[in-house]
Amino acid sequence: MGPAAAMASSAPGTAGGGAEEPVGAPMNEGRAEAVSRIDGPVTVRTCHADGASTSQVTWQIANPAGKFKAGCGCALVSPSFSAGGLNDLRLLFAPGRRWTAEQARKQKKETKDKKDVPLNGSLQLKLGGETSNAGAVQLYFTVGSIRMGPFDVSSKQCTSEMCEIPSDWRKAASRSGNLLCVGVEIVQ
Repeated sequence: MGPAAAMASSAPGTAGGGAEEPVGAPMNEGRAEAVSRIDGPVTVRTCHADGASTSQVTWQIANPAGKFKAGCGCALVSPSFSAGGLNDLRLLFAPGRRWTAEQARKQKKETKDKKDVPLNGSLQLKLGGETSNAGAVQLYFTVGSIRMGPFDVSSKQCTSEMCEIPSDWRKAASRSGNLLCVGVEIVQ
């Protein structure tokens, strides 16, 4: 089994567009594709076709609820990676008000409901370092099978982009044996 086939079996989700395609599935045939695995749980795939480039980043998080609990609800931060001509990138995954309130109830603690915190959590792409291609890019965020976007971003004008998750991420984690795949697609 090749690297693309192995990723197809381990990264659920949809790549969007008209037809459903698993996030980790091989990109369209006839396109130049490169696969590199970085620091275990983060996979970066890049596809070049018709003058466009798409980098697909998948971060596999084992037992996300346990990690949030151990970190007192603080956001999880991926290892650093490079994709789409951008260097020193990180994904941040925050649990949201719903998870935080449930944990407080379980521990019989009183918490203030912070209205500025997304209900179902958020994904954020943190931009850093030098960029070899500092032009505008489009981002699509994925959590399980949910794809959100596009978000137009210029690394010259901002240092991060955040996306609220529209539904409870715990359902996606429970369907996949407590392994949650989150990610970002960077389209140039």
